[in-house]
Amino acid sequence: MKEYVTQDMSFAAFLLMKNYKIEEVVRKGRRVMWRFNISEEDLRKIEAEWPSSESSKFFNFYQILKGQLK
Repeated sequence: MKEYVTQDMSFAAFLLMKNYKIEEVVRKGRRVMWRFNISEEDLRKIEAEWPSSESSKFFNFYQILKGQLK
């Protein structure tokens, strides 16, 4: 298993949906990072799956709509 740290909240949520658990939440000022333990092979597969997933599409549309609120 490899330690994987991300600041990308949407990808961290996708990992949670894939049943990976957060090992640690790291806070540096206003920045938040999530640490997971995941094999390199699984990470490569999930990273390849993420862009075309329904979760990714939802998050992208959410960001577009959120931007219209400003």
